[in-house]
Amino acid sequence: MKGIVIAATAALLLMSGGALASSSNGNGTQGGGGNGSSAAGPWVDCKLPDGSVDYLPMMICTMQKNGKVN
Repeated sequence: MKGIVIAATAALLLMSGGALASSSNGNGTQGGGGNGSSAAGPWVDCKLPDGSVDYLPMMICTMQKNGKVN
């Protein structure tokens, strides 16, 4: 009986860890059901100084590309 409880607990922990890893994957455009954000902030439509629009993390848009968030 003790072995069954240990095996069930281990299986539950492994399954919940896999679900957590797949739910926080990428920027939402790649698989895994990501939430549209990254370490550099949420992904936004960024209007660049040359007039073009690109889909970038907010921090990259404002600090590196001198863009404005749409």
